[in-house]
Amino acid sequence: MNIYVRQIAIFFVYLILQVLVFNQFTLFNVATPFVFLLFLLMLPMNIRLPFLMVIAFFAGLMVDLFSFNAFKGLNAAACVLMMSVRTPWVNVFTNRFSYHGAEEYLLQVQNTTWYAQYLFPLILLHHLAYFFLEAFSLDNVGLILIKVFT
Repeated sequence: MNIYVRQIAIFFVYLILQVLVFNQFTLFNVATPFVFLLFLLMLPMNIRLPFLMVIAFFAGLMVDLFSFNAFKGLNAAACVLMMSVRTPWVNVFTNRFSYHGAEEYLLQVQNTTWYAQYLFPLILLHHLAYFFLEAFSLDNVGLILIKVFT
């Protein structure tokens, strides 16, 4: 199967799961799982930044459009921000020469510690951007931080 067709199919699976299943799992109106972020974070590392931004924008926009929240575009903005720092963040703690020429396989050969260093800060950045944009105020910073960390 063509890699692009496979990635598009995986995205639609994540989109359907996010909209129909995981958006219904809001715990005390505080914690909502954003599972579709895994699609974005597991994209191959050799995708150019402008194309990565377009993918992130449309992935976030699709989730926003099919979700029943009042604010459209929050996921799109947060996803674009998250993906804009993905490559520099990976370069901080990964030896560039160890995977040079095999960037598309970088995510497949890493251990759990590497994934924790890769995923958690980027997901934290997405959640900070999403919930601060949702509140659009610094009045309830405590509640925003609770939402981010849950």
